[in-house]
Amino acid sequence: LNTYGKVNLVGKSFGVLKFSYDNEEYDFSMPRKERKIAKGHKGFDVSIDSSMNFKEASLRRDFTMNALMYNIFDETLEDFWGGVEDIKNKTIRIVDEKTFKEDSLRVFRAMQFSSRLGFRIEKNSLKVMCGIDLGDLSKERVFWEFEKMFNSKFLHYGLYYMLKLAI
Repeated sequence: LNTYGKVNLVGKSFGVLKFSYDNEEYDFSMPRKERKIAKGHKGFDVSIDSSMNFKEASLRRDFTMNALMYNIFDETLEDFWGGVEDIKNKTIRIVDEKTFKEDSLRVFRAMQFSSRLGFRIEKNSLKVMCGIDLGDLSKERVFWEFEKMFNSKFLHYGLYYMLKLAI
């Protein structure tokens, strides 16, 4: 990618690249497997696995809107979990309950995404989030999510979900 633009490795543990080209920025997430091994947002054993297919790789994403993939070879959008429909309906929905529960930060991400985007959290997803212990995160990481929420256009959404999630 360095041949075509600027590359920045931002998610060293998770294999995420930021690629800048022609004044546009793109995120590339490498296909990977994660296994929860410790408390907190970073308590994962991560291994890059280029043999994974798109659907397997998208299963570990938090929300359907974040599980969309673009195939650069045939220029098609891969949407295995209904993310396009959820975006149209302004809905935040969990992709996979099991993998979602492994990272409590995702609850805060849902809260701040609702605030930034004006989206509602789907009922069953909200129920799952209410059952997740949020005490394993660093104060700094939680602060960053609140900072995004309080600087958002739809703050009232974030505050509503903050109450609904008992945060």
